[in-house]
Amino acid sequence: MADGDALRRTAAALRTALVGRVAHRLDAPTLVGPRPGRGRVIQGVAGEHRDLEITWDDGLILRTELRRGGEWHLYRSSERWRRPWESLSVAIQVHGWTAVCFQAGSVETYRRFDPVRHPAYGRPGPDIGAPVVRLADVTRSLVSAIQDDVTVADALCDPRVVRGIGVVFRSEILWSCAIHPLAPMSRISAEDCATLAGHAVDALQASVRGGEMGSPTHVYGRSGRACERCGDTVTTRRDETGELIYYCPGCQVRHDPAELTAPLERPTERPMDPHPAASRFLAQLPWRRDTLAG
Repeated sequence: MADGDALRRTAAALRTALVGRVAHRLDAPTLVGPRPGRGRVIQGVAGEHRDLEITWDDGLILRTELRRGGEWHLYRSSERWRRPWESLSVAIQVHGWTAVCFQAGSVETYRRFDPVRHPAYGRPGPDIGAPVVRLADVTRSLVSAIQDDVTVADALCDPRVVRGIGVVFRSEILWSCAIHPLAPMSRISAEDCATLAGHAVDALQASVRGGEMGSPTHVYGRSGRACERCGDTVTTRRDETGELIYYCPGCQVRHDPAELTAPLERPTERPMDPHPAASRFLAQLPWRRDTLAG
């Protein structure tokens, strides 16, 4: 088994010969996992502890575990191997070179998790903490979430929509826009998305200029205290992950979800004309006589 320094030296030699070149042939009789496609380019080689990993440009990684007697050799294409074919674990052929692993403890391929490639996760949204932020990109990403069955508070903290908005900024942004945090995204307009994006970028820039928080919070951490804008009492709700959302029920009424479930008002009914006998009876009541006389 190669020690750490020897394995790193081996990885460095393999990088020089393999990286950036097309793998013309791969022999791996004990491979567990998918094989790299033909014509794929080798993108990286790394060695650490007992493992040596070779990465292809499609994200597939070949991992070999080097136990006692296991080692990688690098040969010129016409050079004779120093160990027999029977001890072969992996052989990778590129133009001018052949990298061969002998007596590996295990040989497997796998892919590291990548949010961009994962269909359930989706492509990550724009990062408002990046050095250069385009408001149009943030707005466009928020608009794309309008069809999602989520609340606006959850959308703001979803990294697939926008990154860099934490639970503090979320409460402050929604308060600045007077939008109810539980408003469904299906009710948020494109104009609302542009306003939210502008307040999000402004809040982060103020934070950068002033330290952890650029200015005192308006609602976050102020549950039970009076709202600075309308005087109502700041309260809290929890999002789908259990995180607290601070908001003011008095002035954050735009797209209030309660409007969706409020009972319909019954139309005002015209009072029925009383029976003539009832009219005479009511007119003879003492308090009615005084009223009529007056």
